[in-house]
Amino acid sequence: MDNEDRIAECVGLWLAEGDNKSENEITFTNNCWKLVEFFHRNVRRLFVRHKPKIRIYIYQPNKNKTRISLKRVQVNYYLDERATKPYFI
Repeated sequence: MDNEDRIAECVGLWLAEGDNKSENEITFTNNCWKLVEFFHRNVRRLFVRHKPKIRIYIYQPNKNKTRISLKRVQVNYYLDERATKPYFI
């Protein structure tokens, strides 16, 4: 997959599941971990020169912390009793 394809897929995901209300920030929300990993991997590649500060907010229905495998990411956990499974922002 070339850079143009990666950009197109990330923009599509962001338009479908993201937030455009904040400045200087790209927000992506999803409960599919494979999509979160894909988005993370490609955003890191696309913005490597800018050294982005990547944060993941994990909302889950209980206090069991969902472990993630991403490096150099700040992770914040929140309890959301309405959630049926973890979702990631």
